[in-house]
Amino acid sequence: MLIFKAMSIDKEGWKPRWVYGSYLPEACITGVNFTGFIETYGDAVGAIIVDSVVAWEVDPLTLCQSTPSKDVLDKLIYVNDILNTGDGKRYLVKAASHYVVSGPEGNIVMPALLCEYDGNEIMQLIQRSDGTWIVENSIRSVNIKVIDNLFGPVE
Repeated sequence: MLIFKAMSIDKEGWKPRWVYGSYLPEACITGVNFTGFIETYGDAVGAIIVDSVVAWEVDPLTLCQSTPSKDVLDKLIYVNDILNTGDGKRYLVKAASHYVVSGPEGNIVMPALLCEYDGNEIMQLIQRSDGTWIVENSIRSVNIKVIDNLFGPVE
C-alpha cells in the first residue's frame, strides 16, 4: 500500500508535525480550497473533520512517498528519509528501485533504495533475500536505520 507523509501546516497555534495517509494535491472541504491535503483516520487534534474523515492541510514541498522497505527497527522508509548504516555515512533516500542479478537459474530481483551520500554521489542500498542490506559494490552487510528526514526530525 502506498502511504505518504508530509508536514502539517501550522494553524491556530498547532505546531507542524508529520501526518501520514493518502495524498490529494487539491481539495475543497466545506467550501475551503486546500493545496496539499493528507487524509488519515488517526489523531484529529488540529485537523479538519468532514463526514468522519480526518484531513490535514500539509506543505506539499515536504511530501514524502513510502518505499516498500523497512529499517532495522521495522520502521517504514520514505523518500527523503536520512539513513545511517553504522559506517558514519548518512544516506538520503531519493527513490525506491530494484537491483537485478543474473544467475544460472535466471534473474533475481532484490529491493533497493537509490540514495545520495557525500553531497551528490548516488549509491544503491540493496536488500538481500534474508533481509540484510549491502551497499552497492560491497559484500559487507549493514543495518540501516532511519535517523532523520530532509524536511524535519522523524518521530
